[in-house]
Amino acid sequence: MGNTRVYFRRVDIPEDVKDSFENLLEGFRDYGDLDITPKRLRLTPSIAVNRPQKPLVERFDAIELYTAEKSFDHMYSLITKTLRNEEPSEVELEVVATLVELLTIDLYNLRLSQIGHPMYANFEGVTFRGLSITLEELEEYKAILARPELAKRNFSVPLGLLSSSTDEKIMEEFSKSTHNDGKRPIQLHLTIHIHGLDPVLLREYRRLYPDSVVSSICAMPVGHVSPHGEKEILLRGPFFHMISMTSGEINGRPCEKLVVVMMNANRDHGMEHASDQGAKERQRQCFLRAVSASKYEVCAAIAEKHAPWDANAYRTLQNNALQQLQDIDGIYVITDGHLAEHRAKNVATWLGGALRKSYPRYYAKKRVSWQTMIRDENWKEADKILRAEYEWKKRDWYNVGQLTDDGGEFVDDNLTLLHILATKPPPPSTETDRFECWQRLIDGACQPEVWMKSFDSARNTAYDLARRCGNECLMERLQPRIAHALDPAALGDLELRLHKIMVEKFGQFLSEHIFHMPQLSVLTEMDIPELWIPIPLSYGGVFVTLSKPQRIWGLDVVVYEVVVGQTWPKKTDVRLDLKPPNLDLQ
Repeated sequence: MGNTRVYFRRVDIPEDVKDSFENLLEGFRDYGDLDITPKRLRLTPSIAVNRPQKPLVERFDAIELYTAEKSFDHMYSLITKTLRNEEPSEVELEVVATLVELLTIDLYNLRLSQIGHPMYANFEGVTFRGLSITLEELEEYKAILARPELAKRNFSVPLGLLSSSTDEKIMEEFSKSTHNDGKRPIQLHLTIHIHGLDPVLLREYRRLYPDSVVSSICAMPVGHVSPHGEKEILLRGPFFHMISMTSGEINGRPCEKLVVVMMNANRDHGMEHASDQGAKERQRQCFLRAVSASKYEVCAAIAEKHAPWDANAYRTLQNNALQQLQDIDGIYVITDGHLAEHRAKNVATWLGGALRKSYPRYYAKKRVSWQTMIRDENWKEADKILRAEYEWKKRDWYNVGQLTDDGGEFVDDNLTLLHILATKPPPPSTETDRFECWQRLIDGACQPEVWMKSFDSARNTAYDLARRCGNECLMERLQPRIAHALDPAALGDLELRLHKIMVEKFGQFLSEHIFHMPQLSVLTEMDIPELWIPIPLSYGGVFVTLSKPQRIWGLDVVVYEVVVGQTWPKKTDVRLDLKPPNLDLQ
């Protein structure tokens, strides 16, 4: 870090990103799950690292700098320049390795802070990347795809980071950039199928090597940290396996469509350094076989659509890897063959922090802008903010309260933004643009699992507020949809018990961020009653699940329970039974 600071003192850093540079390069950066103690690291007290204070985890300076254009040009473009240099200096190599490690730590901590949300815990899905390439680069891609051995049809960027997006339109915009038409005349559309390890193989690997740190930071959503928020999935050290390439033309310009598979799994954590000797080497090779078996299963399924002549050969590679796992590692599993269909599921999120500092600064800034637009009835700008969001995050915007610097203004009466929307009359239909934007906002508000409850003490519903304000056109659409009818008194008792657990585990963070405690009544409106409750600055949070009714002694008895899974600092499962006093015996 000292050498990196010295290196960048020679660089002319723009004023508007200088603070982020200084925040990143000063002080410490630790992996969030590293308890730096002599016992954990098996070090003597004189060698152990003592941190003067716990680092902030909601500030992801390395990711901010990477995703901002000005700071990227001055800082992270060094990675590309150095790796392309045939004879890079030792100093630049060290700085590049440090920058990559700082980004790795930020990505790991971002994942840990949202570990209860499957999109962050293990992103699986399809992303897109657009760029312009030269004829020579095109020939390199074609040469890789033409390799007779399917196992070698791959390329990687070991120390590199690449941006991709869940939005195809962003790929198209980047690929048709005209300023490089002369030198890079070919558009390349990259479709990336991202998947994690087969869950059964991962479980067996962890059974053999419980001390191994396996994470999925090779593909991470960073839209809430990025100043642009372009539905970005940041790819770290990507290893692409090529499936097919097809040629075409867009507006008279050549365009190549490349389909690849990428695995979202790695083990290069601060406690998981690679080794070519002894137990660590056996562990590393076992992990490689598990990754290969998973990858070839996905490749076979994707090839069925894009290169059917290769599908059976990929299945053979998968079976070979599974056989090696059995012969060498003693792992025998039968996979279900559906890994390529996996997508990270969405869960409802309770964002209870009322302070700007509770969230990454660009997200907080955008959310303050959103609440201002809703209050000012600026439907066009509110709609614009929402349309730029990830599909799986859009409903969160309706379910959040207002942000403030000190929290005092909204503590007792913090209506969600959905409820503010319910108090506003529709614009005149003659104002076409405003009315269409307002209509889209209302349509989004009425999607499943946008709950109709509020943070305020009176627990008004959006329906109540629409009726009170005379917005009859909204009343029917904003009526709460109860999927799980529970006794209110029993549910209230269960909620108090949940809050007690949260105060015991996270009391410091709850008070520091003026946290609005979750209302379990929102679970009654969800078809899939699951709720992720991240706690700001705590490296994690609480995951709550409302189980299905049970059958007792042959009778249909309404008995619910909430399972509370605390994800960090110590993973625990607490089962809270809810037995309504008036049991409905059928």
